[in-house]
Amino acid sequence: MKVRVRFAPSPTGEIHIGNIRTAIFNWLFARKEDGTFILRIEDTDRERSTEEFKEIIFRELKWLGLDVDEGVGAGGKYGPYQQMERLEIYREYARILEKKGLAYPCFCSPEELEADREKAALEGKDPRYSGRCRDLSPEKRAIAREQKTPEALRFKNNASGPVTFEDMIRGEISFDAEPLDDFVLMKSDGSPTYNFACVVDDYNMEITHVIRGEDHISNTPKQILVYRALGWEPPKFAHLPLILDKDRKRMKKRSQEAEVFISRYREMGYLPEAMLNYLALLGWSDESGEEVLSREELIQGFSLERIKHSGAIFDREKLDWMNGVYIRKLDLEELRERARPFLVKKGIEPDAEKYDYLLFALQEKVGTLEEMGVMAVEFTGDLQYEDPEKAREIFRQERVDEVLKILQEKIRGKEKITPEEGKKILKETGKELGVKGKMVFQPARWALTGKGSGPDLNYLLSFLGPEEAVQRLEKALQKRKD
Repeated sequence: MKVRVRFAPSPTGEIHIGNIRTAIFNWLFARKEDGTFILRIEDTDRERSTEEFKEIIFRELKWLGLDVDEGVGAGGKYGPYQQMERLEIYREYARILEKKGLAYPCFCSPEELEADREKAALEGKDPRYSGRCRDLSPEKRAIAREQKTPEALRFKNNASGPVTFEDMIRGEISFDAEPLDDFVLMKSDGSPTYNFACVVDDYNMEITHVIRGEDHISNTPKQILVYRALGWEPPKFAHLPLILDKDRKRMKKRSQEAEVFISRYREMGYLPEAMLNYLALLGWSDESGEEVLSREELIQGFSLERIKHSGAIFDREKLDWMNGVYIRKLDLEELRERARPFLVKKGIEPDAEKYDYLLFALQEKVGTLEEMGVMAVEFTGDLQYEDPEKAREIFRQERVDEVLKILQEKIRGKEKITPEEGKKILKETGKELGVKGKMVFQPARWALTGKGSGPDLNYLLSFLGPEEAVQRLEKALQKRKD
């Protein structure tokens, strides 16, 4: 049996990181098993589905490198892959169920259904359909249709006892069939409900494994009843743990710890390979115990059996660390290309050769490319001391004036300073004065950067150049006298 899995988002907004994690797990499973990764668009929410949101789905999958084998935008023999283009298919199976006596038309108005729900609530019962239309005579159905009463199609749930299925992550899961109610299959507007369309699509597209979030567990028994009614074998199910915030609550649009839409991370300068790696580890771990894994290593090590049951905590600090690891892996050419938009956004045109030194300096210190842009501004504008009083205190220390003056002498008149020369100058200054490295590096850093910590000084000296470096050292000497 060839593995066939699908990612089936609704184009009703930005993609939540939980949804994109589902896409990643499906993609990894397909690649590991030499299977097929299918993109299906579930756009039956007519009011909220848009072409713009559909394009966002394509964009984010492409950004993460989740190539689609079949489906919307890729084609295939099981199409169409967009639900609104499959309405006649759903109607055909709805007619089959109605003919078999396993579904029936429901003419109840929204007001009647709401009244039933309110009554159940007052009686302390779970809301469920009253069965008002379950056994309508053919004559009454004909009258309702003559009067053009809107009609839905409901599943005739005659099941009793448990509905049980084997979840590949959680083991056996069982639901009582009776409370599942006579649920709606086709809405009065002619579109299918999720639980009906999902079954029809997965069967017709020969999906072998349904890998989705645990919030869909409660949908599964209803879908199994539809599978049984149509005489079909269900696929294998695997329900993924939810992604939680640091308070162990489900991440929602207003979560405080992190943005919940994948597009925000792209905009903040996270690398796609880092996001793929990090999101793959939310609920799954590699047998090796390693956390920084290439795309090939993720594929090779992936298995549904190693997915955890409990919720996965989204840790922004860990993501920043991992993204920093990937930033430091970039060679100069890649670093230039990827960092450029974030520098330009801050008004920096990083085309001169000296900006390479700045990129090298910042590469070791940042967690995101956006952070790189922010830090770059600090070294391209006028020198500002983050703590003027602290700077004055440093500059007034004994022998600091000697340090700053010798640095000036060694730099003044040069055309440029290479990182190797900068390192040599700083070391020679300490040797000539017979002082420890801290007595050179601390005042030099405050003088050249206005901060007590930051990127390597040798690269910053190369970026600033001799003239600017001499001016900043002079400013420090003047501040010593203030």
